[in-house]
Amino acid sequence: MITTMKIFEHFYEPQYSCVNMNIDEFDKKVSQDKTIKNRIRFFDYSDTNTWFDKTPRFTVMFADDLIIGVCKIDSYDNSEADYSISYFSIDKDFRNRKLTRLMLNTLFDYILNGDYTLDSSSWTHPGMTKLKPLIDKIAAERGVKWTTNNRRHDTESSYDDDFLHYQEMDDNEYKKHTGHKRKKFNFGL
Repeated sequence: MITTMKIFEHFYEPQYSCVNMNIDEFDKKVSQDKTIKNRIRFFDYSDTNTWFDKTPRFTVMFADDLIIGVCKIDSYDNSEADYSISYFSIDKDFRNRKLTRLMLNTLFDYILNGDYTLDSSSWTHPGMTKLKPLIDKIAAERGVKWTTNNRRHDTESSYDDDFLHYQEMDDNEYKKHTGHKRKKFNFGL
């Protein structure tokens, strides 16, 4: 019986969903998830504080009830667009499943329904090389008023030796980036 259960667990695929939320809706979900800070890169609990941000909106992806992806957009004084992408991040354990497209299409539904314009604040190296081309493509296909830019949040060289970036990569990304498998450490825990 236990072996059978393990087989079924191995084949279980969660139900994915994606929704647009205002800050109050997002705050309620975040307060129920104590692990989000460790799983969603760039997320900070100050994201749910309107003292810093004027009109934040969130596109949130779930695997069943677990938050696995967040895209935060907001209005900024230095941008001519109605909204700018502050960050877009998917939990590393759920990458390489084509979920980025679902998040982008959900975000674009909100942008198109409100007849808003969209740009980005600045790009990390992975965002510039992986996410930006996909946003450019889908925005053009959907008719989103998207203004692209090349402002860099960091540089490619910072990813060559950035310990935190390596920790944030899944095993396949790490092998592709470094050319070898990740060493596993056992600290006797």
